[in-house]
Amino acid sequence: MSIEEYNRQRDAKEMQSQGKLSPIRELLEQLFDMVVRLDHEGRFGASYAPRVGEVGGYRNGYIPDGVSSASGSLHSLASKISDTVDIPLYRNAVNRGQRSSEALLNVAAECYIEGVYTRDISKIFKPFGIESMSSTEVSNTSKKLDEGFEPWRNRDLGDFPYLILNAGYEKLRVTGIVRDVAVLTAVGIDRNGNRRILGVSVELKDAELHWREFLDSLVHRGIRGVEYIVSDDHPGLKAARRAVLTGSKWQRCQHDFVQDALKQAPNEEIRTCLAAELRTVYNAETIKLAELALENLVTKFSAGTPTFAQWLETNVPDTLTVYSLPTHHRTKMRTSNRIKHVLNQQIKQRTRVIKIFPNPSSLLRLVTSVIIEIDEEWIGKNRRHIAWNR
Repeated sequence: MSIEEYNRQRDAKEMQSQGKLSPIRELLEQLFDMVVRLDHEGRFGASYAPRVGEVGGYRNGYIPDGVSSASGSLHSLASKISDTVDIPLYRNAVNRGQRSSEALLNVAAECYIEGVYTRDISKIFKPFGIESMSSTEVSNTSKKLDEGFEPWRNRDLGDFPYLILNAGYEKLRVTGIVRDVAVLTAVGIDRNGNRRILGVSVELKDAELHWREFLDSLVHRGIRGVEYIVSDDHPGLKAARRAVLTGSKWQRCQHDFVQDALKQAPNEEIRTCLAAELRTVYNAETIKLAELALENLVTKFSAGTPTFAQWLETNVPDTLTVYSLPTHHRTKMRTSNRIKHVLNQQIKQRTRVIKIFPNPSSLLRLVTSVIIEIDEEWIGKNRRHIAWNR
């Protein structure tokens, strides 16, 4: 470490201890220093101060200077420490600062996918010395993230006998009108019991058409062997599922159904006992015992509330498909609630800051970044969702 570098780090620590340099400001300064260092090491083909081997150039000290970036003039990332930024010199020609500028824009893009509204990103960076950053520049940079997302969105799939489908809803501004748009996601369980997020879709289309195109995209990417699907009772899903994944059995999420049944219940007395009554049906050991429990439930409500009793008799069977699965698969596959909660909660943590998206592509970009993180986390844990064989 040079004397100049040592003095700079010492001054930074002193000022931070005096409360003049916030941790995030120091973090961004370190990020800039790292980007510049890696930029030069990449061009030289070697780390700091090599003395052997072939390198692409040599360091030649520092020069105090400002950095002109595509985001504006960067006078100093730590303006309280110095009036300028120390730019490393070297003996081969290079477009100085170009990669650093791109890296800073990528930092802005990362802020975007973390849920920071584009109009606020320039406010965040201004105290760090970036004089201006328009929302258009941030948005254009964010689009570069698509280059990394497209291979994931279009990757080949494979054998997934179990499929969990989910729809969440976000706000989108369309020709001055705020509309709700569905965010469709699909999670597959393979024959080893591992779960993977297979795809995501955001479109301003009719519910059935959107579901059909989404399921078609999974088929075109090679999904096969789908035997069983669990989801909420989304509008349009039934018809799309029958058209695209013909022959697959459908299980309506039991948790979703209980919530719907409580809304359908005609009075408070029925609502008080209904959840427990349905649990008796769902916790039966066999399908025959579950059907017997349902029959008793319908009989109980038929005298006073025949319409509601008929509604139960018609709709509860959609929640009993799970009995066609092996016993040790049923607990995880009778509801989509656990996975739906993980997906929707983590997506909402990012989207609630933005609130209303300007277009479908910006929403898709943000949601894709979130679900890729979740998918990679599942892979990293290497923990089976279902013990497939016993």
